[in-house]
Amino acid sequence: MPASYPASIKSFSTKVDVTDVIYASHPNTIQEEIVAIQSILGVTPSLSTAPSPTGTFISTATTFNTVAARLANIETGIVADVHTQYINKTNGAVTTASTSSAVVRNIHVSTGTPASGDGINGDVWLKYA
Repeated sequence: MPASYPASIKSFSTKVDVTDVIYASHPNTIQEEIVAIQSILGVTPSLSTAPSPTGTFISTATTFNTVAARLANIETGIVADVHTQYINKTNGAVTTASTSSAVVRNIHVSTGTPASGDGINGDVWLKYA
């Protein structure tokens, strides 16, 4: 019998020692559900795919074959993102856009004090000890 997952969540009956007879179908059903879960998760979904900023991000509603493929697409979208309304990190500086104008500000986080001429108009310097 095919697995219920991912179309639905399989419910199992609780077995009682010395009362219930365990048939081969009981552990076989559990195995089928485990394989279905593994197939949807994909191989090593916990590992980053080392996305490239030149990768192709799929921004439309899409059914991915695995959760790992969906996560890889999200990572690609984050790395390849060129929208200025979000905070981005580039070359050690965190860049964000002002919502009130088209001015882009860099947020520099450093232990040092900025020297004269460092940065551009609108930059913010955060010093930490």
